[in-house]
Amino acid sequence: MTYIKDGFHHRCKTVVPDQPLDSEEINMTSIDTLQKRRSELEAEIAEAKKRLPAHSVKPPVMMMLLDLEDEYEKVMKEIDRYKSAHGPE
Repeated sequence: MTYIKDGFHHRCKTVVPDQPLDSEEINMTSIDTLQKRRSELEAEIAEAKKRLPAHSVKPPVMMMLLDLEDEYEKVMKEIDRYKSAHGPE
């Protein structure tokens, strides 16, 4: 499924396995998903910064960038929490 938020495309994907996953598989799926989203957010933030005018940034444009940066921060905290619980990859 794809939805549009402030002109940027975000992809949402739900994976439903045929068989139940054990906790390690769930954790790996989560960390892989988090790392993928981190990469996507890095690209979206870079693109948003390129689009910012040098002067007179409109509030909706700035809010979009701030929302992306907030989501990036949350994803990074989740990755750090995973690594502290499971050790580095």
